[in-house]
Amino acid sequence: MASNDQINLPLIAYYSVERSDFTLQQTYSERARVDVSTNRFDSLDDALDGTGKLDKFSQLYIELVNLADGEVASEVKALRQQITNIESILAEAYEGEIPSKGDPVVKKLELKKKELKAALDNNCSVKHQNQLALVNKAIETIVPDVTDLKVDRSSGKVKLMVKNFGNRVNISQLSQGQKTLVALIGDIARRLVVLNPNSGNALASHGIVIIDEVELHLHPKWQQEVLVGLQKVFSNIQFIVTTHSPQVLSHIDPKHTTVIKLSSEKNQIKKVIVRDTYGRNADLIYEGNMGVTSRPEEIQSKIEEIFQLIEQKDLSKAKSEIASLSEKIGDDGQLVKAMTLIKRMELIGK
Repeated sequence: MASNDQINLPLIAYYSVERSDFTLQQTYSERARVDVSTNRFDSLDDALDGTGKLDKFSQLYIELVNLADGEVASEVKALRQQITNIESILAEAYEGEIPSKGDPVVKKLELKKKELKAALDNNCSVKHQNQLALVNKAIETIVPDVTDLKVDRSSGKVKLMVKNFGNRVNISQLSQGQKTLVALIGDIARRLVVLNPNSGNALASHGIVIIDEVELHLHPKWQQEVLVGLQKVFSNIQFIVTTHSPQVLSHIDPKHTTVIKLSSEKNQIKKVIVRDTYGRNADLIYEGNMGVTSRPEEIQSKIEEIFQLIEQKDLSKAKSEIASLSEKIGDDGQLVKAMTLIKRMELIGK
């Protein structure tokens, strides 16, 4: 089956919370190899160990770029080495000064660079270019404000650069949430394009992907969008995720998702299907579905006490408690509601 690339295979992968325990380096050694990911089953290696290869994401991405650009060809690697050697000779000879254009060594360098460009054009891989485009599409669609991934060799060292909020930065400079999400989405997409290299759209491949704490390190707005993005880009993947985020739960459309709450009851795990999180306020999800209040218990008790005083028509004391609590928490919707009730009752009393 490995040799029959026309058969689409499903991806099965698991990402634990340990996936965020990684560091994306600033520079990388050149490791382009002819045999990189030639076996489609390579994409299933360590797919179920929880962490995947997120700590190696940049290196794996660069290897895919090298395949797409023709960097793996022996001719290209030889020319790059020759160019590096000539540049070293010029740097030593001119000691930081700009080399003369008439220098025969400079002319040789220019010639080798032209040869390199031609070699890259001759050895680039359309198949791997298409795979790279799909990986980029997945990342740019789901990860907020991260676009235009590029391999930069201008300094003599290999770097992976991205645009972040319009600025060109090293991928290692992204926030931890962005790095975690780039590596996660990139890893899923890369595995799919390697697993199904001749698919018209490998991102539409089937599979099951388990993600623990899908909101890990993400800004609340990104938490709201992450599952929607995953379902949009990987439309035939069944995602099984855990979350403690009301921001994630409030944006899950029940038409396409089943929310299950697990709880312990009499030393047994109880499973309950939850149908009322979509579109709900985060406070209501905390209180109604997670069994916790969104306020400190002391503050919540004070607010309940105020409404009890209003119900008992002890309006003077209620107003005093409202004033005291307002000094601690400022303007609050519940306190405004309480004052509105008091004013209404006072008007009716008159």
